Amino acid sequence: ISKFSNLASPGTAKNVLTVGASITTHENMMEAIDRTNFDSIFSQLKNAGYQIGTIQECCAYSGFNAANIKMLCCPTTMKQFYTTYKEKIYNEFSLSDFTSKGPVPADKRIKPEVVAPGMKVIS
Repeated sequence: ISKFSNLASPGTAKNVLTVGASITTHENMMEAIDRTNFDSIFSQLKNAGYQIGTIQECCAYSGFNAANIKMLCCPTTMKQFYTTYKEKIYNEFSLSDFTSKGPVPADKRIKPEVVAPGMKVIS
């Protein structure tokens, strides 16, 4: 059990259903980007020494590590990335990075058995 009182990875138990989270659809990801509040990201960037406090400043940023910084707080850059690589990101194997994945090394059982949307879900 993890410090958050939930079961931690890996989900390899025998005779137990493992539940996984899939990545959302491309359309939902675009909507999630539109709805994102970047205030906490701007705060973290300022704490790291970057003088970026708005989406416009982020999208115009050209300093150190610009490509990675823009992926954090520039909706245009984020949408371009997810659109360019959508065939690689959104497919039947697109499980979230926090989902345990099989097969189980000992006997090659496929895990997880049940998968449902669980990342960037808009309700």
